[in-house]
Amino acid sequence: MRINKLCHLPKRYFSRIVVMEKAIAKAGALIEAMEYIRQFRGRIVVVKLGGSILDDTSLQKKLLTDIAFMATVGMRPIIVHGGGKAITRAMNEAGLEPLWVQGRRYTDERTLRIAEHTLVHKINTPLCEMLTELGCEPMGLHSLGSCALFAEQLRLAGEDGRKLDVGLVGQVTNVNGQLLRKLCADGTIPVIASVAKDKAGGKLNVNADSAAGMVAAE
Repeated sequence: MRINKLCHLPKRYFSRIVVMEKAIAKAGALIEAMEYIRQFRGRIVVVKLGGSILDDTSLQKKLLTDIAFMATVGMRPIIVHGGGKAITRAMNEAGLEPLWVQGRRYTDERTLRIAEHTLVHKINTPLCEMLTELGCEPMGLHSLGSCALFAEQLRLAGEDGRKLDVGLVGQVTNVNGQLLRKLCADGTIPVIASVAKDKAGGKLNVNADSAAGMVAAE
């Protein structure tokens, strides 16, 4: 029964009816999603976070709630995130003007330190904290701890055929798939920041979209 047909009832019943209708609506949504839940149950699903969603805590909470639901019904989500806008703001606060080369941020040592601090402490850690509040067991994977991304330094092709230097920017070449699969099998949600390590143990800023693609292909 709808609320507008029950106006003769005492007001104390209305809140119960609202709760019941919301529960029915949620049950309907679950029934519609059942096919997809069965299809992806037990499978790894890579979710890339970036752009405006990282600037909006409310949107983050909604998306992370969906990811928590995925984990609850048996899917194995892996999160890969960037943080370009936040890095640019942090650079501006430090008095640094970002330099772009063919759409890539030129990254020197100081820029890399700012990027790493922003990605790990301002984005990765809060994402893990929100997932924990939602009842999940996340693990942040980044260059200041356990790293899942490995890369080689990127060189862009210039118009004259020469290679363009973009500094400490990398192209992901390898992913620690064994670690990711173990974490997922244990019910942990890996949360990967887009900073990789090279063969010598150095750090490279990498594109989050490309990183997510490599993780998905692993």
